[in-house]
Amino acid sequence: MDTLPKRWFFAHNGQKLGPFNSEELEGKDIKPETLVWCSGMEDWKAAKDTSLADSLFGVPPEIPPSELSIPPLIGEPRPTQRASNERESNYLVRHWRGELTLARSYWLNVVGVTLVAGALQQLFLKADVPLNILAITALCSFLLFGAITVWQIVGFYRATREHMRSGESGIVTAWAWVGLSVLVFGCVKAITVNLFPETLEMVEILRGDPAMGKMGIELLPSGKEIEISGALPAGCANEFEAFIENAPSVNILQIDCRGGRVYEARKIGNIVAARHMITFVSGECESAATLIFLSGEKRFANVGAKIGFHAASFPGLPVEDAERANKEIEDAVVAAGVKPSFAERISKTPGTAMWYPTITELLEAGVINAPTHGERFGMSSATIRSLGNLEKQLLASPDFNALKETDPIGFGEVAEVYRAAVLEGLPEGSVMLRTRSIFTKKMVADLPYASDEALSQAMGFWVKLIDRYGESHPQEAFAFLFGSNDADPANAVETLPDYPTTEDAELATKIILSGGAKVPRSIDVALAQKDIRNVLTHMRDVSPELFAVFSDQKTYSEHPTEALRAARLYYYTIYSTLSQDEQGNLLRYSLTPN
Repeated sequence: MDTLPKRWFFAHNGQKLGPFNSEELEGKDIKPETLVWCSGMEDWKAAKDTSLADSLFGVPPEIPPSELSIPPLIGEPRPTQRASNERESNYLVRHWRGELTLARSYWLNVVGVTLVAGALQQLFLKADVPLNILAITALCSFLLFGAITVWQIVGFYRATREHMRSGESGIVTAWAWVGLSVLVFGCVKAITVNLFPETLEMVEILRGDPAMGKMGIELLPSGKEIEISGALPAGCANEFEAFIENAPSVNILQIDCRGGRVYEARKIGNIVAARHMITFVSGECESAATLIFLSGEKRFANVGAKIGFHAASFPGLPVEDAERANKEIEDAVVAAGVKPSFAERISKTPGTAMWYPTITELLEAGVINAPTHGERFGMSSATIRSLGNLEKQLLASPDFNALKETDPIGFGEVAEVYRAAVLEGLPEGSVMLRTRSIFTKKMVADLPYASDEALSQAMGFWVKLIDRYGESHPQEAFAFLFGSNDADPANAVETLPDYPTTEDAELATKIILSGGAKVPRSIDVALAQKDIRNVLTHMRDVSPELFAVFSDQKTYSEHPTEALRAARLYYYTIYSTLSQDEQGNLLRYSLTPN
């Protein structure tokens, strides 16, 4: 029997150390898994599987904290505790204590759990649940993800320390510390950049978005139109649904809204689409409210309306999630019949900006079916509520302002017609048509008393109207310019597309201010008659055919296109060959009854 003491070797950081006797080994950093070898052994074995087990590990001493390069965490189990607790602990506790391998702690518990949590969050966000339920669930998930993150970081940190103690590869340890640093940095960034802003926004949603304001919803006098105004806060879609269920005859939705929650807008839009409603914008429609507008089966906008678009946004929402949400909205816009290039520009407009396309751009892109002057839609609720400020509304137009200055009684008549038409529930166009009708008659009555400058400008304006509408809308243009005394020029104006209302108002203002007092002006009859003869002679020389039309009253009334051409030649000849005072004298002579 060999009585010589055994000489042992052990492996440490890839090196073979020894030989040592068993007593000498007690002072070495030998762990149960450390590989050892002595003479007589065929191969290296773990120390716990050799005769060294009793002498080295019978009563393992505690490692003094002063010998560790990293101080132990509060509550961390000692090495003597881990062996006894490992089988008793569940998986979550073992990760928390750092008892799992470094690879499992990182790839499974950090990377894997994060990916699964993110996927579950995306599935929930796509679920069709009320916005307040979504906010409550999001806040709870933030708390849960916070707890999971702490569990991930602490467990991975402790696993990294254990890896260092084992004396295994230093490269792996270095990468573990890098991974831990990245994880901590990512968590701090997610909390400050994403979770904190999102949490504040979710709280606002649960409070009902008081800072955003409320959505107004009213049934207009016709009984067939409703109007929404203000904002689109959390919960407003339920209010809209409840309101419209009690208004079965409503088929038109007017929108005067600055936007709000995309979720609420899309829900209202679904109701609008299901009822095949017509949508109309007379004033402003911005941001999320445009999604409601685009849900209309047919869509109209006043020529002066402002429809503003931009990409959807939400505080703290990660970039990739925001891009995904805007891609869904872009697809929905295209599905509504809007050109893809237009929808793409919406997505590229930052949420902090607003893009207001022109009426022409809206029409060409398929956003609206046609522009209007309000002729088929009721006056807005804001207009009806502000009837007390009726005079202020009318005086915003310079021509009405001029009428009040020169004829206060006449202005009062116009204002009363306007008020009655609004309360009657007439479409906006009909209200303005009825109001403009009485106004136009008063203006025409002022023509013989207007200044030479105003009359000269009037003839130039008439020539411009004939050039614009003589070929495309001859009947309407003829009715406007040469209707009988019973005809209403205002009716014809409504049928002329893109009528130059601004220029018309400027001309009317000049006529009323100079002729509203109806002070008779002197007329040189002889000069006027001479100028008329010269003008007619010029017409006959330039175009005998048009001169013949102009001279034959029957042809003149039965063939509006030819009549307009003849009238254009007549007015243009006056406008281009006579001085301004001669023009005024001739026209004043023609307008004054003999």
